[in-house]
Amino acid sequence: MKRLFSKTLAVAISLAMVVALGAGIYFTKNTQAASYLGSAGWDFEQGGCYSSAQETEWGNVGYINKVTMATNGESINTWERDLYQTQTQSASADTGATVDIQNTGWDRNWDTDPWRINPWSIQAKAKFNGMNYDHNYKVTFKAKANKKKYCYVTFNTTVDGHEMSPYDNVAGALTGDQQCIVLGTQEKEFTYSFPDYVGGHDLSVVFMLGCFGPAEDGSGAYDFDGNLLPQVTEEEKMWSGNVTISDIKVEDLDPEKPTDPTEPPLYTTTPAAPTVAPQPTQAPTVKPSPAPAKTLAKVTKVKVKSVKKKTIKVSWKKVANAKSYQIKVGNKTYKATKNSKKIKNKKFKKGKKVKVKVRAMAAGYKTGAWSKTVKKKLTK
Repeated sequence: MKRLFSKTLAVAISLAMVVALGAGIYFTKNTQAASYLGSAGWDFEQGGCYSSAQETEWGNVGYINKVTMATNGESINTWERDLYQTQTQSASADTGATVDIQNTGWDRNWDTDPWRINPWSIQAKAKFNGMNYDHNYKVTFKAKANKKKYCYVTFNTTVDGHEMSPYDNVAGALTGDQQCIVLGTQEKEFTYSFPDYVGGHDLSVVFMLGCFGPAEDGSGAYDFDGNLLPQVTEEEKMWSGNVTISDIKVEDLDPEKPTDPTEPPLYTTTPAAPTVAPQPTQAPTVKPSPAPAKTLAKVTKVKVKSVKKKTIKVSWKKVANAKSYQIKVGNKTYKATKNSKKIKNKKFKKGKKVKVKVRAMAAGYKTGAWSKTVKKKLTK
């Protein structure tokens, strides 16, 4: 049975596997040379903003000016400036990329003491295919910035159709460089190793380039598990500049290990050959049935508020063990990793009623039942 990765990686295979980044991967799979995963391209995301108050008080806006891929010259320079809308654009595989950041944005867990990092506003995600259960993998890349910048490196995967978020880290045996790295003007190489013991087949290497800052006592930032990051020594509020990621590779360190495209292999011991009389035929080894997955609780206390024109805020009570939530508004579904989300839709109009329901999800658990449908008449 597939097992979930432990949160030892804290911030990203959410498995035993954010902007200016660049990455590209070229691989030649053979048994005599190194074996690399195949590149599936890149995603770049800007987080916009969550409220006008955060924008004016904290500079909490995540915007990208331009993304330039290293070798094929591909350029993404059509970024919108919508405060309340996350925007993701994709690029093809390349050996590297440079992200021109207008503002990293700011997204902390405001109600946590100590505050923990939550730097989602700018992200770059390099995607790969071809992982195998129980194989060990090594990720290497080079990175730099035009001035000092903190970056949180995470490793995510998809298990049973559920994408694991950056803070649902999957590499319980991660070794190598720190997850929160410091980029300088001189290019530096970073290396990480970990096993795929959850059965994920795809891998995303996510570079989280949001705004970092130390705790109020100046001791450093905290990761998603509350572990101190003493290398974070100053606040990056309203950081702008260029970040470059290059030469990213994901190497399979165990290319000769047996693989199964769907399930983790079941290892059995082969009995020794008989030395005297032939023995009765043994019953075939029976693969034990996996233990039934637990079901997440049903979401309760769903509230819908009309916060501004064409924008609503949906909130609900947290569900134990939930890693993400689906919010269904009418016939459209949205995703959230917290227990609230602002949703903007041009079809929202004053006086119109919306129907909202929410359910919880997590890898390794059965998706929870939908909450009761809440009907709300928009007032703005």
